[in-house]
Amino acid sequence: MMRSVVIECFSHPTESFELVKKAFMAVSPKSPDVIQLTTHFGSKIIRLTARLTKKKDIAEFISKLKSMPNEDKVELLNEVDSRLSDGMFHFSLDKFKALDGEISLGTGEQIRVSIKFVTYPHNSAKIKGEVIDMLEGLL
Repeated sequence: MMRSVVIECFSHPTESFELVKKAFMAVSPKSPDVIQLTTHFGSKIIRLTARLTKKKDIAEFISKLKSMPNEDKVELLNEVDSRLSDGMFHFSLDKFKALDGEISLGTGEQIRVSIKFVTYPHNSAKIKGEVIDMLEGLL
């Protein structure tokens, strides 16, 4: 069972906070919690985080993933073992493409996503099966 989704990204001093927030909102159905952080060298970085726990919010997020290119979905399916840890399925979306409303996997500036799956009692094989079912449902 999918329990929650955590979506997180950072706005760096060289970026427009409003544009980063717009990219974040293209992915998240919920407005972010915003925290300003200071680096070791004194730069200000802003962290945007949303934790989705309501079924409606999670379903809306999953429906947004359906617009992801099929090759990205297949890549996630092929990498389930390396992206799944302790019931958490991790991947990153491209922050700059999200700004244009495009949902796709990212490797540079990212929007990080962690989806928590649970089974009672804990069963890693069942969780892996649920992740695969979710990803196949996106195809």
